[in-house]
Amino acid sequence: MSFISVNIALVCSAFDKVAIPLSFSLCPNSEGDPSETNVCYRLESLSQKKLRPGYGYVHCTLAQLCIRATELTEVKDAARKVWNVHREASEESKEKLELTGIHPGPVFGTTATGKEIRLPYISVTCSDALMALHSDMLEKIRPFQVKLSSMKVGKSAFHNSFPAEDNASVEWMIDFYEKNSLENYNPHVTLGSTQDPIDMNLVYFQKMQLPLHACGLVVSHMGNYCSCFELL
Repeated sequence: MSFISVNIALVCSAFDKVAIPLSFSLCPNSEGDPSETNVCYRLESLSQKKLRPGYGYVHCTLAQLCIRATELTEVKDAARKVWNVHREASEESKEKLELTGIHPGPVFGTTATGKEIRLPYISVTCSDALMALHSDMLEKIRPFQVKLSSMKVGKSAFHNSFPAEDNASVEWMIDFYEKNSLENYNPHVTLGSTQDPIDMNLVYFQKMQLPLHACGLVVSHMGNYCSCFELL
C-alpha cells in the first residue's frame, strides 16, 4: 500500500508577491552545487504548474498528515467542504488575514558539514476565524491520518522529486497534530531554507492585511521541509 504526505494549505497571489522576493533574497539556491539541491528550498509562484527540486509553492499550512493514496479523493473532498463553509462565513464577516513580520525560523536540521538549516517565515496572526478554520479542518481530516510503522515508510510518502532529506520532515509531519496544532498552532508562510544567519535588523517588512476569502485552498504532495511541492 502506498502513502502520500499531504499539506492542506491556504494560497493567495498576495502571498506570492510578498514572499517570493524575500525567499530569493534570504534563501540561496543550489544552482552552483547539484549535491545541495535537496538541502536548499526556495519559493515559486502558483503560475508554475510543475516545480523543480528545491522549490515549493507559497502557502500557509492548515494541516499536514500522511494518508493512504487510495483515500486522496476523499481527503480533497473533505478539505474543500470545510473551506467552502469558512470562506463563505469570512466573506460575510469581512475577516482578514494579517501578515505581521519576519521570523528567523526554527532549526530544521544540519548539513553534512554541520551547518544549521533554518526555515525563516512570515508570521500570520492566528485570528479567531483562522483558528476556527484550522480546528475544523483537523477534525474532518484526522480520520484519514495513517499511523506510520517506521521512518522509512514515512520518507517514502514524500515526493520522489524532492524527497525528505532526513528524519526532520517526517517527524514534523508525524508531530503536527500533537505538537503544532490547536493551542500550539503557529500560522506562517515559510520563505525557504537557509544556512546563513539572518540579521533581522536588515530585513524590512511592512505589515499587511488581505481578505481571508480571497485565499484559495490546496491539497499538495509534500517535498522536503514539508514544502508544498505538487498540487493534487
